[in-house]
Amino acid sequence: METNIYQAIQGIEPEMEILKRQHIVEKYGYNKGVNERKSSKYFGMLWEAFAWAAILGFYHDKRKPLQGEPSKAFKYSTIARNGPDILDSLILFVVAKEGYGILKDSGKVNKVIEEYANGGFEIIFTILKEKGSDYFGDESNFLQEILDRKPIIEKEKNKLQPSKNTEIESIIDDGEGGNFKF
Repeated sequence: METNIYQAIQGIEPEMEILKRQHIVEKYGYNKGVNERKSSKYFGMLWEAFAWAAILGFYHDKRKPLQGEPSKAFKYSTIARNGPDILDSLILFVVAKEGYGILKDSGKVNKVIEEYANGGFEIIFTILKEKGSDYFGDESNFLQEILDRKPIIEKEKNKLQPSKNTEIESIIDDGEGGNFKF
């Protein structure tokens, strides 16, 4: 029986560089597996901080191969159980970047997600360097980071909007010196 990418990827544990795990994922993500107290963590689980980094990487088109000592913290099955829409989105990001053919190889899909997450970690480090290492200690700054993306999203959305000049767009030369409207 043939499995689909959603099923095939669930047994894989994505890797991240250990320093990025320690300084971002564990700093902002709650680790339920060790009965950690949730006190000052923004994300309810470690995978959420990883997904945040991956989304930033995809959004800013920043892909970076892993270079440091690798670390694993969860399987994709954890994301599938707790945030299936997030896993769907990560896979769709991969398809948008690499094409549908990549869906035949769950290992390659994982590698792309890992590399964009790594790029996202670099973006987070840059934000922390510019705004201070405790910047995301204030929950409102997570929301601000999302809102800061809005001008870019609006700009891209406007590129997709049809022109307001419908009179000109609705008249086409018929090739015989005349025009017709549609």
